Amino acid sequence: MSSERAKYPLRARRSAKAISRAVHAVNLAVRKNSTPRAGAARCIPAGPAPFRDANAACTGRYSPRRVLRVQGTARARGRGREVTEAKQVPWPGPDVVDDLSEAAGSRWRAIDPMLPAPGGLPAGCMAPLAVSGTNGLPAGIGLCCHRRIADDVLDQVWGTITRIELTPRLRDSAVLDDLLGQWRGHLAALPEASGKDSAAVVNWPSRDIGGVNALLKRGMQPLTVIAVRPARRTALAAAGISPGLVIREGEPADLDAAAELEMGVIRNDAHFGTAIMRPSTGTLVREDTRKVLTGRPGWLWVAERAGRLVGLVHVQPPPDSDWIAVMTRPGTTAYLQTMYVTPDERGSGLGGAMVKRAHDELDARGVLTTLLHYSQLNPLSVPFWSRMGYRPLWTTWEARPAAALRS
Repeated sequence: MSSERAKYPLRARRSAKAISRAVHAVNLAVRKNSTPRAGAARCIPAGPAPFRDANAACTGRYSPRRVLRVQGTARARGRGREVTEAKQVPWPGPDVVDDLSEAAGSRWRAIDPMLPAPGGLPAGCMAPLAVSGTNGLPAGIGLCCHRRIADDVLDQVWGTITRIELTPRLRDSAVLDDLLGQWRGHLAALPEASGKDSAAVVNWPSRDIGGVNALLKRGMQPLTVIAVRPARRTALAAAGISPGLVIREGEPADLDAAAELEMGVIRNDAHFGTAIMRPSTGTLVREDTRKVLTGRPGWLWVAERAGRLVGLVHVQPPPDSDWIAVMTRPGTTAYLQTMYVTPDERGSGLGGAMVKRAHDELDARGVLTTLLHYSQLNPLSVPFWSRMGYRPLWTTWEARPAAALRS
Protein backbone atom coordinates (compact mmCIF):
# COMPACT_ATOMS: atom_id res chain seq x y z
CA MET A 1 0.00 0.00 0.00
CA SER A 2 2.96 2.28 -0.32
CA SER A 3 4.66 3.74 -3.34
CA GLU A 4 8.36 4.31 -3.81
CA ARG A 5 10.46 6.11 -6.37
CA ALA A 6 12.90 4.04 -8.36
CA LYS A 7 15.30 6.90 -8.81
CA TYR A 8 16.39 9.66 -6.46
CA PRO A 9 16.28 13.05 -8.25
CA LEU A 10 19.32 15.24 -7.74
CA ARG A 11 18.73 18.94 -7.25
CA ALA A 12 20.84 22.05 -6.86
CA ARG A 13 23.77 20.25 -8.50
CA ARG A 14 24.41 18.13 -5.38
CA SER A 15 25.52 14.56 -5.94
CA ALA A 16 23.87 11.62 -4.21
CA LYS A 17 27.17 10.87 -2.53
CA ALA A 18 27.38 14.38 -1.10
CA ILE A 19 23.82 14.20 0.21
CA SER A 20 24.54 10.86 1.85
CA ARG A 21 27.62 12.32 3.56
CA ALA A 22 25.55 15.27 4.83
CA VAL A 23 22.94 12.96 6.36
CA HIS A 24 25.68 10.85 7.94
CA ALA A 25 27.29 13.98 9.41
CA VAL A 26 24.01 15.07 10.99
CA ASN A 27 23.42 11.67 12.56
CA LEU A 28 26.99 11.42 13.84
CA ALA A 29 26.81 14.88 15.40
CA VAL A 30 23.45 14.13 17.02
CA ARG A 31 24.76 10.90 18.54
CA LYS A 32 27.94 12.55 19.83
CA ASN A 33 26.15 15.55 21.30
CA SER A 34 22.80 14.13 22.39
CA THR A 35 23.28 15.00 26.08
CA PRO A 36 22.42 18.68 26.64
CA ARG A 37 24.32 20.73 29.16
CA ALA A 38 22.57 22.14 32.20
CA GLY A 39 20.63 25.22 31.33
CA ALA A 40 20.35 24.39 27.65
CA ALA A 41 17.24 25.91 26.11
CA ARG A 42 14.67 23.58 24.57
CA CYS A 43 11.83 24.53 22.31
CA ILE A 44 8.90 24.42 24.72
CA PRO A 45 6.68 27.27 23.54
CA ALA A 46 4.92 29.39 26.11
CA GLY A 47 1.25 30.25 25.99
CA PRO A 48 -1.88 28.30 25.14
CA ALA A 49 -1.85 25.72 22.36
CA PRO A 50 -4.77 25.10 19.98
CA PHE A 51 -7.36 22.64 21.27
CA ARG A 52 -6.12 19.10 20.52
CA ASP A 53 -3.85 20.50 17.80
CA ALA A 54 -2.06 17.55 16.24
CA ASN A 55 0.31 19.55 14.05
CA ALA A 56 1.27 22.71 15.94
CA ALA A 57 3.96 21.06 18.02
CA CYS A 58 6.34 24.03 18.04
CA THR A 59 6.34 27.62 17.03
CA GLY A 60 8.15 28.45 13.83
CA ARG A 61 8.98 26.28 10.84
CA TYR A 62 11.97 24.16 9.91
CA SER A 63 14.65 26.08 8.03
CA PRO A 64 17.40 24.12 6.23
CA ARG A 65 19.73 27.09 6.79
CA ARG A 66 19.86 26.48 10.52
CA VAL A 67 22.73 24.62 12.12
CA LEU A 68 22.98 21.75 14.55
CA ARG A 69 22.93 23.06 18.12
CA VAL A 70 25.41 21.67 20.61
CA GLN A 71 27.67 23.30 23.23
CA GLY A 72 28.27 27.02 23.63
CA THR A 73 25.76 29.80 23.05
CA ALA A 74 24.35 31.29 19.90
CA ARG A 75 21.00 32.44 18.58
CA ALA A 76 18.98 30.27 16.25
CA ARG A 77 18.19 32.23 13.11
CA GLY A 78 14.75 33.75 13.24
CA ARG A 79 13.99 32.36 16.69
CA GLY A 80 15.36 35.07 18.98
CA ARG A 81 16.23 32.49 21.61
CA GLU A 82 19.54 31.33 23.00
CA VAL A 83 20.52 27.77 22.21
CA THR A 84 23.66 25.72 22.73
CA GLU A 85 26.19 25.43 19.94
CA ALA A 86 29.86 24.42 19.62
CA LYS A 87 30.29 23.83 15.93
CA GLN A 88 28.16 24.22 12.85
CA VAL A 89 26.98 21.00 11.21
CA PRO A 90 24.66 21.58 8.23
CA TRP A 91 21.09 20.46 8.54
CA PRO A 92 19.66 18.53 5.57
CA GLY A 93 19.40 21.03 2.71
CA PRO A 94 16.23 22.15 0.97
CA ASP A 95 16.76 19.69 -1.87
CA VAL A 96 16.77 16.73 0.53
CA VAL A 97 13.81 18.02 2.56
CA ASP A 98 11.76 18.86 -0.53
CA ASP A 99 12.42 15.51 -2.13
CA LEU A 100 11.54 13.56 1.01
CA SER A 101 8.35 15.58 1.49
CA GLU A 102 7.39 14.98 -2.14
CA ALA A 103 8.08 11.26 -1.78
CA ALA A 104 6.05 11.12 1.43
CA GLY A 105 3.21 12.93 -0.33
CA SER A 106 3.25 10.39 -3.15
CA ARG A 107 3.06 7.56 -0.63
CA TRP A 108 0.21 9.24 1.22
CA ARG A 109 -1.80 9.80 -1.97
CA ALA A 110 -1.43 6.13 -2.88
CA ILE A 111 -2.41 5.01 0.62
CA ASP A 112 -5.33 7.35 1.30
CA PRO A 113 -6.75 10.09 -0.93
CA MET A 114 -8.18 11.88 2.13
CA LEU A 115 -4.69 12.63 3.49
CA PRO A 116 -3.24 16.11 2.91
CA ALA A 117 -0.06 16.94 1.08
CA PRO A 118 2.76 17.08 3.67
CA GLY A 119 2.88 20.58 5.08
CA GLY A 120 5.80 22.60 6.40
CA LEU A 121 7.88 20.89 9.04
CA PRO A 122 7.95 22.33 12.57
CA ALA A 123 11.10 24.13 13.69
CA GLY A 124 12.23 21.29 15.94
CA CYS A 125 14.17 21.29 19.22
CA MET A 126 17.39 20.06 17.60
CA ALA A 127 18.81 19.07 14.24
CA PRO A 128 16.53 16.68 12.37
CA LEU A 129 17.05 12.99 12.83
CA ALA A 130 17.97 11.48 9.47
CA VAL A 131 17.96 7.92 8.16
CA SER A 132 19.35 6.36 5.01
CA GLY A 133 17.94 3.55 2.89
CA THR A 134 19.70 0.35 1.89
CA ASN A 135 21.27 2.23 -1.02
CA GLY A 136 22.85 4.77 1.35
CA LEU A 137 20.66 7.64 0.11
CA PRO A 138 18.45 9.76 2.37
CA ALA A 139 15.25 7.84 3.13
CA GLY A 140 13.68 9.98 5.84
CA ILE A 141 13.99 12.74 8.41
CA GLY A 142 12.17 13.43 11.65
CA LEU A 143 11.67 16.67 13.58
CA CYS A 144 11.23 16.51 17.36
CA CYS A 145 9.24 19.20 19.15
CA HIS A 146 8.24 19.68 22.76
CA ARG A 147 4.92 21.07 23.94
CA ARG A 148 4.00 21.96 27.49
CA ILE A 149 0.27 22.60 27.76
CA ALA A 150 -0.74 25.62 29.81
CA ASP A 151 -3.02 25.23 32.81
CA ASP A 152 -5.69 27.54 31.41
CA VAL A 153 -6.47 25.77 28.12
CA LEU A 154 -8.82 22.86 27.53
CA ASP A 155 -6.15 20.97 25.58
CA GLN A 156 -4.68 19.90 28.94
CA VAL A 157 -7.57 17.43 29.26
CA TRP A 158 -6.76 15.54 26.06
CA GLY A 159 -3.41 14.07 27.02
CA THR A 160 -0.33 14.66 29.10
CA ILE A 161 0.96 18.09 30.03
CA THR A 162 4.36 17.49 28.39
CA ARG A 163 4.14 16.12 24.85
CA ILE A 164 7.30 15.34 22.91
CA GLU A 165 6.22 14.85 19.32
CA LEU A 166 8.03 13.40 16.33
CA THR A 167 7.04 14.55 12.83
CA PRO A 168 8.46 12.11 10.26
CA ARG A 169 8.90 12.53 6.51
CA LEU A 170 9.73 9.11 5.06
CA ARG A 171 10.32 7.82 1.56
CA ASP A 172 9.42 4.33 2.83
CA SER A 173 7.79 3.30 6.12
CA ALA A 174 10.42 0.55 6.44
CA VAL A 175 12.89 3.09 7.86
CA LEU A 176 10.56 4.19 10.69
CA ASP A 177 12.14 1.79 13.19
CA ASP A 178 15.59 3.32 12.63
CA LEU A 179 14.15 6.81 13.08
CA LEU A 180 12.38 5.82 16.32
CA GLY A 181 15.61 4.30 17.61
CA GLN A 182 17.44 7.59 17.10
CA TRP A 183 14.58 9.47 18.73
CA ARG A 184 14.82 7.15 21.74
CA GLY A 185 18.46 8.18 22.17
CA HIS A 186 17.44 11.83 22.16
CA LEU A 187 14.64 11.28 24.70
CA ALA A 188 17.00 9.44 27.05
CA ALA A 189 18.90 12.69 27.56
CA LEU A 190 15.84 14.79 28.42
CA PRO A 191 14.86 15.09 32.12
CA GLU A 192 11.27 16.00 31.22
CA ALA A 193 10.88 12.76 29.27
CA SER A 194 10.86 10.84 32.57
CA GLY A 195 8.07 12.95 34.05
CA LYS A 196 4.92 11.06 34.94
CA ASP A 197 2.77 13.54 33.01
CA SER A 198 4.68 13.22 29.72
CA ALA A 199 4.31 11.32 26.46
CA ALA A 200 6.23 10.57 23.31
CA VAL A 201 3.75 11.12 20.47
CA VAL A 202 3.66 10.15 16.79
CA ASN A 203 0.71 10.87 14.49
CA TRP A 204 0.76 8.18 11.80
CA PRO A 205 -1.56 7.68 8.79
CA SER A 206 -3.97 4.92 9.78
CA ARG A 207 -3.71 3.13 6.44
CA ASP A 208 0.09 3.17 6.40
CA ILE A 209 0.30 -0.31 7.89
CA GLY A 210 4.00 -0.65 7.07
CA GLY A 211 4.92 1.35 10.18
CA VAL A 212 2.72 -0.42 12.72
CA ASN A 213 5.19 -3.11 13.82
CA ALA A 214 7.94 -0.53 14.32
CA LEU A 215 5.67 1.54 16.57
CA LEU A 216 4.66 -1.52 18.59
CA LYS A 217 8.26 -2.71 18.86
CA ARG A 218 9.21 0.62 20.44
CA GLY A 219 6.45 0.28 23.05
CA MET A 220 4.02 2.80 21.58
CA GLN A 221 0.26 2.31 21.92
CA PRO A 222 -2.48 3.45 19.50
CA LEU A 223 -4.67 5.61 21.74
CA THR A 224 -6.60 8.03 19.56
CA VAL A 225 -7.98 8.07 16.03
CA ILE A 226 -8.77 11.08 13.84
CA ALA A 227 -11.66 9.84 11.70
CA VAL A 228 -12.94 11.42 8.50
CA ARG A 229 -16.31 11.67 6.73
CA PRO A 230 -16.62 13.11 3.22
CA ALA A 231 -19.68 15.27 2.59
CA ARG A 232 -22.96 13.46 1.97
CA ARG A 233 -21.49 10.07 2.73
CA THR A 234 -24.46 7.87 3.53
CA ALA A 235 -24.68 6.51 7.06
CA LEU A 236 -26.41 3.27 7.92
CA ALA A 237 -30.06 3.89 8.78
CA ALA A 238 -30.67 4.36 12.49
CA ALA A 239 -33.80 3.40 14.38
CA GLY A 240 -36.28 6.21 14.86
CA ILE A 241 -36.13 7.99 18.17
CA SER A 242 -38.82 7.26 20.72
CA PRO A 243 -41.79 9.61 21.21
CA GLY A 244 -41.29 12.49 23.60
CA LEU A 245 -37.73 13.32 22.50
CA VAL A 246 -36.99 16.69 20.93
CA ILE A 247 -33.68 17.62 19.21
CA ARG A 248 -33.18 21.38 19.15
CA GLU A 249 -30.50 24.02 19.05
CA GLY A 250 -28.80 24.67 22.37
CA GLU A 251 -29.58 27.87 24.25
CA PRO A 252 -27.77 29.86 26.96
CA ALA A 253 -30.27 28.54 29.53
CA ASP A 254 -28.95 25.01 28.83
CA LEU A 255 -25.49 25.82 30.22
CA ASP A 256 -25.53 23.71 33.38
CA ALA A 257 -26.92 20.58 31.76
CA ALA A 258 -24.91 20.96 28.53
CA ALA A 259 -21.63 21.39 30.41
CA GLU A 260 -22.41 18.24 32.38
CA LEU A 261 -22.98 16.31 29.14
CA GLU A 262 -19.64 17.59 27.80
CA MET A 263 -18.04 16.36 31.03
CA GLY A 264 -19.63 12.97 30.41
CA VAL A 265 -17.47 12.54 27.31
CA ILE A 266 -14.31 13.38 29.25
CA ARG A 267 -15.16 11.02 32.11
CA ASN A 268 -15.82 8.24 29.62
CA ASP A 269 -12.63 8.83 27.62
CA ALA A 270 -10.61 8.86 30.85
CA HIS A 271 -11.21 5.10 31.10
CA PHE A 272 -9.16 4.65 27.92
CA GLY A 273 -6.32 7.08 28.65
CA THR A 274 -7.34 9.63 26.02
CA ALA A 275 -8.61 12.16 28.57
CA ILE A 276 -7.09 13.12 31.92
CA MET A 277 -9.24 14.81 34.54
CA ARG A 278 -7.51 17.83 36.08
CA PRO A 279 -8.47 20.31 38.82
CA SER A 280 -9.55 22.99 36.31
CA THR A 281 -11.32 20.70 33.85
CA GLY A 282 -14.86 21.51 35.02
CA THR A 283 -14.26 25.26 34.91
CA LEU A 284 -12.67 25.14 31.46
CA VAL A 285 -15.43 22.96 30.02
CA ARG A 286 -18.13 25.23 31.42
CA GLU A 287 -16.53 28.35 29.94
CA ASP A 288 -16.08 26.69 26.55
CA THR A 289 -19.71 25.54 26.57
CA ARG A 290 -20.94 29.00 27.57
CA LYS A 291 -19.19 30.58 24.58
CA VAL A 292 -20.69 28.03 22.20
CA LEU A 293 -24.23 28.43 23.54
CA THR A 294 -24.14 32.22 23.28
CA GLY A 295 -22.74 32.23 19.74
CA ARG A 296 -24.93 32.47 16.66
CA PRO A 297 -25.51 30.66 14.46
CA GLY A 298 -25.49 27.85 16.97
CA TRP A 299 -23.43 24.71 16.36
CA LEU A 300 -24.53 22.78 19.42
CA TRP A 301 -27.71 20.71 19.47
CA VAL A 302 -29.31 19.03 22.48
CA ALA A 303 -31.85 16.26 22.91
CA GLU A 304 -34.53 16.91 25.50
CA ARG A 305 -37.05 14.61 27.14
CA ALA A 306 -39.59 15.97 29.61
CA GLY A 307 -37.48 19.06 30.25
CA ARG A 308 -34.25 17.08 30.85
CA LEU A 309 -31.27 17.14 28.48
CA VAL A 310 -30.28 13.57 27.57
CA GLY A 311 -27.97 14.13 24.60
CA LEU A 312 -25.67 16.66 22.96
CA VAL A 313 -23.75 17.08 19.69
CA HIS A 314 -21.29 19.94 19.28
CA VAL A 315 -19.56 20.94 16.02
CA GLN A 316 -16.73 23.39 15.34
CA PRO A 317 -17.44 25.00 11.94
CA PRO A 318 -14.82 26.69 9.80
CA PRO A 319 -12.83 28.77 10.58
CA ASP A 320 -12.91 27.52 14.19
CA SER A 321 -11.88 24.12 12.87
CA ASP A 322 -8.86 25.40 10.92
CA TRP A 323 -6.51 23.98 13.58
CA ILE A 324 -7.34 20.43 12.48
CA ALA A 325 -8.23 21.06 8.81
CA VAL A 326 -4.53 20.63 7.94
CA MET A 327 -4.90 16.93 8.73
CA THR A 328 -6.97 16.22 5.62
CA ARG A 329 -7.34 17.15 1.96
CA PRO A 330 -7.89 20.82 1.05
CA GLY A 331 -11.44 22.09 1.28
CA THR A 332 -13.97 23.31 3.82
CA THR A 333 -13.56 21.18 6.93
CA ALA A 334 -15.56 20.99 10.17
CA TYR A 335 -14.76 19.20 13.42
CA LEU A 336 -17.34 17.21 15.37
CA GLN A 337 -16.08 17.93 18.87
CA THR A 338 -18.62 16.14 21.07
CA MET A 339 -21.43 13.63 20.83
CA TYR A 340 -22.85 12.26 24.06
CA VAL A 341 -26.00 10.41 25.08
CA THR A 342 -26.88 9.63 28.70
CA PRO A 343 -26.63 5.93 29.63
CA ASP A 344 -30.39 5.50 30.01
CA GLU A 345 -30.99 6.62 26.39
CA ARG A 346 -28.27 4.55 24.72
CA GLY A 347 -29.37 1.95 22.21
CA SER A 348 -32.48 3.94 21.33
CA GLY A 349 -31.14 5.45 18.09
CA LEU A 350 -30.77 8.88 19.66
CA GLY A 351 -27.01 9.09 19.01
CA GLY A 352 -27.48 8.39 15.31
CA ALA A 353 -30.32 10.89 15.09
CA MET A 354 -28.21 13.63 16.68
CA VAL A 355 -25.27 12.99 14.40
CA LYS A 356 -27.62 13.08 11.40
CA ARG A 357 -28.90 16.47 12.54
CA ALA A 358 -25.34 17.80 12.56
CA HIS A 359 -24.49 16.18 9.21
CA ASP A 360 -27.60 17.63 7.57
CA GLU A 361 -26.56 21.10 8.67
CA LEU A 362 -22.95 20.63 7.53
CA ASP A 363 -23.97 19.23 4.14
CA ALA A 364 -26.45 22.06 3.59
CA ARG A 365 -23.70 24.61 4.24
CA GLY A 366 -21.30 23.02 1.79
CA VAL A 367 -18.79 21.55 4.24
CA LEU A 368 -16.71 19.03 2.27
CA THR A 369 -15.11 17.09 5.11
CA THR A 370 -15.85 16.43 8.78
CA LEU A 371 -13.22 15.18 11.24
CA LEU A 372 -13.52 13.89 14.79
CA HIS A 373 -11.48 12.12 17.45
CA TYR A 374 -12.39 8.88 19.16
CA SER A 375 -10.62 6.54 21.56
CA GLN A 376 -9.12 3.58 19.76
CA LEU A 377 -9.63 1.37 22.82
CA ASN A 378 -13.31 2.23 23.29
CA PRO A 379 -15.22 -0.85 22.08
CA LEU A 380 -18.29 1.23 21.19
CA SER A 381 -16.57 4.02 19.24
CA VAL A 382 -15.31 2.11 16.20
CA PRO A 383 -18.63 0.45 15.23
CA PHE A 384 -20.73 3.53 16.00
CA TRP A 385 -18.67 6.01 14.00
CA SER A 386 -18.30 3.54 11.16
CA ARG A 387 -22.10 3.36 10.95
CA MET A 388 -22.18 7.16 10.88
CA GLY A 389 -19.95 7.23 7.77
CA TYR A 390 -16.53 7.83 9.37
CA ARG A 391 -13.34 5.85 8.98
CA PRO A 392 -9.81 6.20 10.43
CA LEU A 393 -7.49 8.77 8.85
CA TRP A 394 -4.72 9.23 11.45
CA THR A 395 -3.79 7.22 14.52
CA THR A 396 -2.02 8.87 17.45
CA TRP A 397 0.56 6.56 19.03
CA GLU A 398 1.96 7.33 22.47
CA ALA A 399 4.47 6.05 24.98
CA ARG A 400 3.88 7.26 28.57
CA PRO A 401 6.03 8.58 30.07
CA ALA A 402 8.04 9.72 27.06
CA ALA A 403 11.15 7.95 28.35
CA ALA A 404 9.23 4.63 28.14
CA LEU A 405 9.92 4.56 24.39
CA ARG A 406 11.92 1.37 23.98
CA SER A 407 15.47 1.22 22.71
